[in-house]
Amino acid sequence: MANIEMSPPSAPPPPPSTDRLDAIGRSVAKYVAIVTALISVAVPVTEWIRGINNQKLKEAEDISNLKIKEMGQKSDLAITYLNRIANKDTTPNDRILFLSAMATLDGHPLQAWARDQLVEQKRQVDEMKKIIADTQDAIDAGKAANTKIADLQDQIRVERSRLAYAETREDVDKSQAHLAELNTEMKKEQDVLVAQANKATVAVAKAPDASPNVEQALSKLATLAGQQATAVALTPLTSTGPVADSSDKLTPEVVQACWPGVSMDNVQQNLPALKSALKEAGLTDSAMLAAAMGVMRVNSRQFAPFVETPNRFNTKDTPFDLYENRKNVGNTQPGDGAKFRGRGFIGLTGRANYQLFGKQLGIENDLLNNPDMANNPDVAARILAAYLKRSAEPMRTAMATGDYARALRLVTGGSGDLAPFTDMARCVSQRL
Repeated sequence: MANIEMSPPSAPPPPPSTDRLDAIGRSVAKYVAIVTALISVAVPVTEWIRGINNQKLKEAEDISNLKIKEMGQKSDLAITYLNRIANKDTTPNDRILFLSAMATLDGHPLQAWARDQLVEQKRQVDEMKKIIADTQDAIDAGKAANTKIADLQDQIRVERSRLAYAETREDVDKSQAHLAELNTEMKKEQDVLVAQANKATVAVAKAPDASPNVEQALSKLATLAGQQATAVALTPLTSTGPVADSSDKLTPEVVQACWPGVSMDNVQQNLPALKSALKEAGLTDSAMLAAAMGVMRVNSRQFAPFVETPNRFNTKDTPFDLYENRKNVGNTQPGDGAKFRGRGFIGLTGRANYQLFGKQLGIENDLLNNPDMANNPDVAARILAAYLKRSAEPMRTAMATGDYARALRLVTGGSGDLAPFTDMARCVSQRL
């Protein structure tokens, strides 16, 4: 059995010394003092913290009250702006100012609406400005057209006076051509005037806020356009006055009385066609009827259509052929001289005249292909009427003043026997 050594028992710890107990006591006292001090200041600190919180709450309340007051002021302004914006008497520019002011009310519920409306209002104002500008441009263009029309009317009056006293058929043709140009130009300007009036009317209809000055100008422009539409564009080249119809007085007996030895059969056969053609052309006044009878007496010796018989003056390949290659009457093709020799009641001569009067009567191709159609009494009568109509105004003036020489020149260009024309025209005039 092994030997086990037993250690002696430990000695008990010595009791703490008096100094150590004093140190511990002093530490505890120190901590107790500190705790006591903290407890003693706890109430003032709490009050201090509570004061800070109360101050913050008051400041927050003041800020809130200011914001509420500010929002109230903005709402009052917004109401004022809305009333002015909605007022029908507010001008577009003022409306933009109020919307601009309303759009600056930060935080107001209507701020975004005001901004959108401001954009739309500016767009409308820009559109309105364009409409007003277009309207004014149309008014100015219309006035310019009306001024030009007035000037053209004066030119037409002068040219008509010149036509009324034309001495020759060439003068008549020249005046008629100028009158046709003036009337075409006047119709063009009249169309411009009407178009501009319509344009301005449409523009103003889109702009109910157009200024009174623009509306007054538009009204005047529309009036001018209406007047021109009824009076200017339809200005005829011949007399605008009513023509007294004396054709019923022109009887075969009157013709025979003024034309000794004329064939009554020819008169009875051809006078109805002649009177019908003159009536169709508006030449039934006594002056033009007398002129027509004078022309018949000079050109149609038997009161019937005639055709020049071939002779050395109108037959191709003769030394004396006066018609062939005669460019002033349109004879430009071989054989035109004989083909388009004188026919009808007035001796229509030359390709150009057959073409001209055929076109006026609507039988241009037929008459060119068959010149003998000019001897048909109805066609001959219509050609004579058309021929007289070209010189109607100066013819009436010449007949009224008894200037029969000028009257004859207006028809024949100067050729023809003046005595038979004068006798016949004067005699018929006295009986109508």
